[in-house]
Amino acid sequence: MKDQQKKKTGVFVPLAGGTILYMAVHGFAPWGTDEFFEGLFIGSIMTATSVGITVETLRELGYLKGHVGQTILSAAIIDDVIGIIVLTFVLGLKDPSNSAGTVTLKTALFLLLSLVVVHVFTYSERANTRMLEMD
Repeated sequence: MKDQQKKKTGVFVPLAGGTILYMAVHGFAPWGTDEFFEGLFIGSIMTATSVGITVETLRELGYLKGHVGQTILSAAIIDDVIGIIVLTFVLGLKDPSNSAGTVTLKTALFLLLSLVVVHVFTYSERANTRMLEMD
């Protein structure tokens, strides 16, 4: 249960913190205004992890190829993917013709299509490798 809470805070804390800090400086705005979405946009940008810095730090410490390093790197990549999904959702909500349901559906369909494409390429790569090994 505690692991689930930690996973959620990896995206929620920077999102909420960035949004609140932006609005504290530029003024709080009601839902749906341009200023509100600017704050939400800044907050969603704050969710991104620098995977490059994570990799270099793990490499310098000698943990990159170990179990701990791979776990940290995997978590950073997953965190970035969730951050991109949040950013997509925020940008979709900015358009007044889109509802939250429409944005969620479009994002889910895109992710599903992406997973299918990755699966197809992974399968074809494995098949090509096997065929080359047979020759």
